[in-house]
Amino acid sequence: IDMSSNYPANNPFHQILKHELEHIKIYETEHALAFLDINPRRTGHTLLIPKGLYSTVMDMPDTDCAAVLKEIPYLTNILISALKATGVKVLSNNGISASRYWSKMISSSILTYNRVN
Repeated sequence: IDMSSNYPANNPFHQILKHELEHIKIYETEHALAFLDINPRRTGHTLLIPKGLYSTVMDMPDTDCAAVLKEIPYLTNILISALKATGVKVLSNNGISASRYWSKMISSSILTYNRVN
């Protein structure tokens, strides 16, 4: 992975990819990294990011995008199985206006559970 691009060095996702920022890794492939969100909406809230320094899905070559997004079924299945969830919301945040603070192509898996009234 080329880390010499103009991608902002202070972006926490860049720091995670360079192993400069602590994170809890769920799994990793040649093209993607899945780890627990540090500000989870629910237990097991996991982020899947490309190892390439892309700010949005629109910046990604088709092959890189496919290599990352093909991991979503595996990721959601292991999370649902391990945490006994009943469903999952899969979101993709692209760009600062779709995210909170940082621009990074992110797939977010937020588990859902049956509610008891």
